[in-house]
Amino acid sequence: MTRTQLAGYALIASACVLTGLLLVQLGGLKANEARAEMVLNKDTVTMLTTSVQAGEEALFVMDSVNEALLIYTLDFKGAKGSKLELAHRQELGPLFGVRPAPRPRR
Repeated sequence: MTRTQLAGYALIASACVLTGLLLVQLGGLKANEARAEMVLNKDTVTMLTTSVQAGEEALFVMDSVNEALLIYTLDFKGAKGSKLELAHRQELGPLFGVRPAPRPRR
């Protein structure tokens, strides 16, 4: 067996392993699919809620006026009740390669 044949067999084996891992990962995606009833769209704000982990949910708020995505987490496990806090804020313009509009001078 030549080195070229050995390399070819190694590539085929690694492709099979990667395909198997991909199929295992895709098998668990059905449980996390989003449904339309979890989305609220009103004027310039879109909100989506989803379960993050046991006892914790996330609220995604997309503000199209300020071009920002806000991610809030709601923890139900706390001893003093549930707690809502801002977990992350992402400006959407730079994410899509759009520069912010210049502000008018006064």
